[in-house]
Amino acid sequence: MVIKRSFIIVKIILKLFIKLFSQETLRLISNIFRAHFTNEIAIEGLRKALARKEELDLRKIFECLDLDQDGFLVESEVIH
Repeated sequence: MVIKRSFIIVKIILKLFIKLFSQETLRLISNIFRAHFTNEIAIEGLRKALARKEELDLRKIFECLDLDQDGFLVESEVIH
């Protein structure tokens, strides 16, 4: 519901600014808002999932990231 209202607000803003900006600029602004709201939804989902976990085992997380199991993290393992 909040997302639908947010998109409606964005559409209203875009209609108001249509005389000030080119169609390409308006499209880019719309894409930015859409990406922002999509990311907010994803972050909130992750936050809720983490809140449901009773305990995070940091050792297990580290072991998953440590691909070569040498006890150290290097850039390629984190980026991977």
